[in-house]
Amino acid sequence: MTPTKVPPFGSMINENGYDWLKDIESFFMEAQWTDDAQRCEYFRLRLRGDADCRFNTFDLATQQTWALLRAKWIQTYPPPVPEEVTSETTEFNIFKTLRLELAKLTEPVHDKDGSLTWETIRFAKTLRYYGDKILSMSDESKGAEAYSHLPMIIRDKVTAHTSPGLGPKLTSLCTDLLKLDHHDIAGCIKERVKEKDDLQNHLNSIQANMNHQPHSTLHAYTPTTTISNLALH
Repeated sequence: MTPTKVPPFGSMINENGYDWLKDIESFFMEAQWTDDAQRCEYFRLRLRGDADCRFNTFDLATQQTWALLRAKWIQTYPPPVPEEVTSETTEFNIFKTLRLELAKLTEPVHDKDGSLTWETIRFAKTLRYYGDKILSMSDESKGAEAYSHLPMIIRDKVTAHTSPGLGPKLTSLCTDLLKLDHHDIAGCIKERVKEKDDLQNHLNSIQANMNHQPHSTLHAYTPTTTISNLALH
């Protein structure tokens, strides 16, 4: 029986890198491929677009060793829904360490293949997954916890606080995250950087002008009328 050919993967928004890896591994099992060079070469030839670019950033040893390549791929494209974790304490600790990295939302700005949107979808899915597993916290508390770990510029783009010191509910937070406009975020960042640079240039100009101004020389005061002159009158 001829194994089914695995479709190419380009890291598009409707594609799942982790599930695609499982298809690749199933293909290898059906084809009975065990050679690293053969596996890695087939893997590389099925990549397209952004996925191919990411593969090319891996070091040569990773590109040519299946175990290393598989581990790196899972790190790059983790499961959309993480594997079961039994300890609620562990789940809460993982939940607390989650971060929405700003760099992923602003570089590259084009987002032609939807990779930035996919990063946000994956982040929101992970938040919801661990949020559902933490039964000892309310939706409001979990939302406030997740909200506190977002970059300030992202906080400005999601639901406002429901009360002083409390963030939005986790459900509404995840919904708003999926509506993020990455181009708008990138534009705001560029605008803030420009404002900061303009202010710094203005301060530098003021300092330069102060340094070039001639310093006035202070002379000791010498009275024109001396004691001897007064004695003559």
